[in-house]
Amino acid sequence: MLNGATPEVRTLVHEDVEGARVVGSPVNLGVAGGANLGRGVARGELLVILHDDAEPRPDWLARLVAVADRHPEAGVVGSRVVDPDGTPQAAGWITLADGGGVPLKDEPAAGQLERPVDFCQSCALLVRARLWDSLGGLDEEFYPAYFVDVDLAMAAWQAGWSVLCALDAEVAHHVSASSPSEYVAFLKLRNGARLRQKWAAALSQHVSGPDAGDRAVEFALERVRLLALQCHGAQTPTGLPARPPLGTERFARGESVQARAERREIEARAEFNAYLARQGIRGRCQRAVRRIVPLRVRRRLLRMLSVLPGPARR
Repeated sequence: MLNGATPEVRTLVHEDVEGARVVGSPVNLGVAGGANLGRGVARGELLVILHDDAEPRPDWLARLVAVADRHPEAGVVGSRVVDPDGTPQAAGWITLADGGGVPLKDEPAAGQLERPVDFCQSCALLVRARLWDSLGGLDEEFYPAYFVDVDLAMAAWQAGWSVLCALDAEVAHHVSASSPSEYVAFLKLRNGARLRQKWAAALSQHVSGPDAGDRAVEFALERVRLLALQCHGAQTPTGLPARPPLGTERFARGESVQARAERREIEARAEFNAYLARQGIRGRCQRAVRRIVPLRVRRRLLRMLSVLPGPARR
């Protein structure tokens, strides 16, 4: 899937890639939109998302499929993600009540090949086509990225499917070493708020953050373990009610996929500019308070200003 790729990348793929069906969009459709476009040409029962910054280790795909074969109740199977030097990033994640996440970095026990988790990163993810289609695809409202994987996993658990991490299916994830930009911080803030609004009832059952200790993580793991047992003991998951075929809703407003992505980008940038304006106003207010307000009153005002929206974490 060439998602707003440069001409150089498109040329490279068309000249050097063999045995693959290549689809693309001249504009960036976002993580969810690009994956949904790719789903339109996929023919298998198991769909696999692999980002261009993820490098599979030997036998990665075979091990993902093996977990899916052993657990027909699993709708999503994720990978163990490490840095290029082998430092653990996450072997699944726990989702907190505020939508944030805690990465699980512990080494698996001897002989442990998989475990239930709240979600796995979308950089290297297997999803059953039946689950994908029953959801109508990935939710493109999480444009252009961030929380797409959390949302998918929440939907899978709600529909009666489990989410597992394949602990021996490893990928190296080349994450940028630079600090996140203000735009990235804004996107995490906005999409995190969308996740909390969409899944408010389900998230109320999760442990609170921001600094979930070991006992909180153990409690969360026990919660997903019990949910996974329920999924395993049930009949084949029925899933959510069938949604319209992929693409139907995206064209309901008479928009092409490209036009919809362009509209979302314009909306996101407009919201970002408003966010920057609010941040600027807050900063100016804080500086004015420090200069002219007595100390006792100043502390109270600064506490009030601190609750205004700021960058989200994940």
